[in-house]
Amino acid sequence: MNTHISKLTLNAHQAVCELTFSLSSEHRDLGKIFILALIQKAPDPKRLSKQIITETKSQYLNSVAKDPEKALEDTLQKINYFISQLIKSTQKDWLSASHIAIAVIKDNEVHFTALGKIHGYLASHNDISSIADDAGETEPNPVKAFASIYSGSIPDDNCMLLVTDSVLDYVSQDKLKKLSLLKGPDESLEKILKKAPHNKSFGCVFIQRREEKPADDEDEEPVPTYSLSEIEEEEEENVLTKKQEKHTDQNDSVEEKEEEEPDEENGEKEVGIEKNEDQTIEGGMEKIHLTEYQQTQKTTTVGLDDLRESDDATSTKILLTEEKTTKIHSPLPMENQTHSPSIHHSRDDDETYEREYHQKRAPTSRLDKPPTKKLASKVFMVLIIAAGIAGAVWGVKSFLLSKNDSESPKNEDVDQIQQQAQAQFDLLVTSIQSKFIDAQNFIMNEKMSEAKLLLDEITALVTQLPEDSEDRRQQKQGFANKVQTQLLLTQGVQLTAPTLIASLSNFKPQEIILRDGALYTYNPQDTSVFKRDLSKTDGFISLPITAEGIGPLAKLLDHTGATLLFYHSLDGLAELNLENNTIKSLEWIRSFTGSVHAANVYQNKLYVISQDNRLLRYAQSITGFTQETEWLKSPSPSLLENSVDMAIDSAIWVLKSNGEILKFFKGESQAFTTTIHPPIKKPIALFTDLDLLNLYVLDAGTNRVVIIKKEDGSITSQLTAQEFSEVSDFAVDEAKKKIYIVDGMNVFEILF
Repeated sequence: MNTHISKLTLNAHQAVCELTFSLSSEHRDLGKIFILALIQKAPDPKRLSKQIITETKSQYLNSVAKDPEKALEDTLQKINYFISQLIKSTQKDWLSASHIAIAVIKDNEVHFTALGKIHGYLASHNDISSIADDAGETEPNPVKAFASIYSGSIPDDNCMLLVTDSVLDYVSQDKLKKLSLLKGPDESLEKILKKAPHNKSFGCVFIQRREEKPADDEDEEPVPTYSLSEIEEEEEENVLTKKQEKHTDQNDSVEEKEEEEPDEENGEKEVGIEKNEDQTIEGGMEKIHLTEYQQTQKTTTVGLDDLRESDDATSTKILLTEEKTTKIHSPLPMENQTHSPSIHHSRDDDETYEREYHQKRAPTSRLDKPPTKKLASKVFMVLIIAAGIAGAVWGVKSFLLSKNDSESPKNEDVDQIQQQAQAQFDLLVTSIQSKFIDAQNFIMNEKMSEAKLLLDEITALVTQLPEDSEDRRQQKQGFANKVQTQLLLTQGVQLTAPTLIASLSNFKPQEIILRDGALYTYNPQDTSVFKRDLSKTDGFISLPITAEGIGPLAKLLDHTGATLLFYHSLDGLAELNLENNTIKSLEWIRSFTGSVHAANVYQNKLYVISQDNRLLRYAQSITGFTQETEWLKSPSPSLLENSVDMAIDSAIWVLKSNGEILKFFKGESQAFTTTIHPPIKKPIALFTDLDLLNLYVLDAGTNRVVIIKKEDGSITSQLTAQEFSEVSDFAVDEAKKKIYIVDGMNVFEILF
């Protein structure tokens, strides 16, 4: 049996809403994850939908958990917090008006959650039953939007459906059951719903368990089949009726609906499930487990039609099967087991064989003669040699056996030690993951002091994790990054959802620059430069550069109009012309050698902080940059010591390695004070420009961006993301509220 997933998103792009479906590729341990999202009443529903989907898939596929259900639980904790942060910067109404389903599939196992009016059904050849019909009956909690997980397995030849509420306005459950038995049910459903109004969005996901059976298979019992034409004929009247109902009184339409579907209401059973240990209710489904999200676990057995989630239940496990009872197959009895034939060897058999052999053997005349002395001596020598060989063989064999016997306990001890070490490692990981969940709950409920105490405990546990393999080293580093991110959240740093816009496969870019709607970076191993056009969906492309007389590019200094200015490894300046893709060496008349701490071009003049901590200015000429002058009126090497970057907007701003920011104007120091909390650990980049309101600081020590008002030094915001692990540079577009961040081989876009 194979699992087939098909989807329908009809009339997805509306002025007031956005319907999106996204399915991930197969993960070895976690299977696939898909999201069906209908976002409504949001200022920018398309952007909001993309943010939620990107964050959800990233968190799930990068989870440290190896079990799909556990990974989904961890993901929902993060997504709940992520949504709570989104609500702070958007209108709150969109959450209660939107409908989202998140599901993970591994083989025939399914775990899913729903927000809003997303209906879940299990369809077989004989019946269709609701499994999550009450998912959107309560107002979503902005702090805990996804509060329930439904888990189970899809039986063979069955289909699980997740549909938006709008589908049920035009297609009955019975028709959905018939459609689920077709190949390509999404296409068949689309043909029916195309007759509905085009201002309505329809979403449906079919998860079928089926296999291709041979045409001449006569042993199988025939199952009911339906043609699309039959279903369309039955459904056409329903669709037309729904259109006419738009022009009639709403009370009349309600009465008509009650008359059309009396069986559905009469067949519905109300079952109250009390959360008591070991309570059992018999029904048409094998088992349903109600478990407290991350905490307690309670088990109940009910039918598919009887499923009603209690108000405080936050996780539901469902075994999606049509069997009334659980069949437990015992092992075969001993008498039915097949034994290998044994070979019996008896002494009597040997004697019988020996007698027969000697009776059949004809004596020769040579053996009948008495042996001579010479022959006797030869036989004696042969016997002595044979005895010696046998003794040597016996001695070697005894030595090897004794060696194996002595080594066997040692091997067993090594295996036992390894098993104990693995068990201890697994115990530590389980404890860390459990504490992470509790810490995230505290953060979501704004109990920051309690969260910090737990994160300190996690830090102590993470330090105990061994690094004796690459997998364990990476897992330990992942936990350490996660602790750092969570600690930042307890101190007021905001968690953002980055969008991956480009990846490089051959090198890690160290610097990036934004120029005329495009990002540029370079490979420090040669003279290659790469461009990412932000108006297109393509990644970085290598520019066809012609270079003469320069070494590998070492530092990106700034742009000058239509050119980029580099420092190259032959200790000189190089200029890349972006119009004709040529790069050439420039004249640079200066009083020192080597690279610089920082550089910036402002009004056709080059400003640098040299290795000996001087702030120097160079005038631009036809051949390059000349006329070196000290820019500070009272130069002091200690003043600019440990400078890491600079930016100019008429004033010169200097970022130091301790996080201090200095301001200079007309060659003199100016008062500027800012307090960044938590403190910056490893600042690497500073950005501002003329007419910009803010200073932007990138801290590689905490993988965050700090935004500071130039006017008074106050902190506007601080941003980080779970995806960040080794940030190296950034570029800012303040007008579009976008920041582009280099992290390893990836380039992300975040909004602020």
